[in-house]
Amino acid sequence: HSADESGNSSCTACAAGSMAVNGSGVFVSTGAVGCAECEAGQYSAVPSDECAACQAGSMTVDSTGVFVNTSAVGCSMCEIGRYSNATGGAAACVECSVGSQTSNSSGGHVSTGAVGCSPCSLGRFSNATAGSEECQECAAGSETVSASGEFLSVGAVGCVFCGSGRFQAAGGQGSGCAACSAGSETADGNGSFVSVGAVQCAACAAGRYSGDESGAVACVECSAGSETVDSAGAAVSVGASGCSECGSGQFGDGIGGCGRCEAGSETVDGSGEFVSSGGVACSLCLAGQHSADPDGAAACESCVAGSQTVGANATFVSVGAVGCELCGVGRFSEN
Repeated sequence: HSADESGNSSCTACAAGSMAVNGSGVFVSTGAVGCAECEAGQYSAVPSDECAACQAGSMTVDSTGVFVNTSAVGCSMCEIGRYSNATGGAAACVECSVGSQTSNSSGGHVSTGAVGCSPCSLGRFSNATAGSEECQECAAGSETVSASGEFLSVGAVGCVFCGSGRFQAAGGQGSGCAACSAGSETADGNGSFVSVGAVQCAACAAGRYSGDESGAVACVECSAGSETVDSAGAAVSVGASGCSECGSGQFGDGIGGCGRCEAGSETVDGSGEFVSSGGVACSLCLAGQHSADPDGAAACESCVAGSQTVGANATFVSVGAVGCELCGVGRFSEN
């Protein structure tokens, strides 16, 4: 109210951001004796209205949209990347941090009107400024990291590919990339070797090996005349961590194992020459030669003149003989 020159009072309007009150400071629609500023978290856009509370996820503002603690004329929803968890919008909206997302009361992402910031959950990240975007899932073959690039299970700001010798089988995982082991190689979804971003560890196939303890090196073929073995030296068909030269009387079978020669043959190298170990094939003893060794571990030798080459049943054979037999009565052999 106000007084004129004669001392009479006239009614005047309360300003926006306040409400008409009685002598006890309680809002009244008529017969008010004064105006009271809207308190923190409340606003009044129309002077005739009672101050009302703003909702969570908003803040009280003046006519220019700037936050004010009291005498607010309106409520403004928190903008993208900002939140307010104060009751009735009594506090200014503040920025979320990188590695988080603006959320509603249930923790779900909202772009505006957020009441909180939720750190990105397991396997998810956000590198947007002030948490302005929803957390995204990292892909298979990668892990969530902090700003310094270290693995971080929650609140991650980015994803990086699994490094050499490491893999991650699925996206959105809360664990870091795991290490492969010797006898395997890091691979993509098709099983092909990759040095980074692997989604699996693939055991080295038959005839191939990898001695790297972390599987960081692609599996390679064993050389001819050898077999694939595990870390203890035992022969294995797949998942080998090394190669071992085929022993006496044995030869490389071409698929990572060693085969055994038979009597009447000898182990040879790629040139067809006899070798005591590391043989790549078995070669039958030629005409006039024999080898009685049951494993072909000995070189074929020539029979003496006056004898003939024979097989296991003691009958003449021209090649692959296991022994020599002297010519019988009335018979001869010049070789």
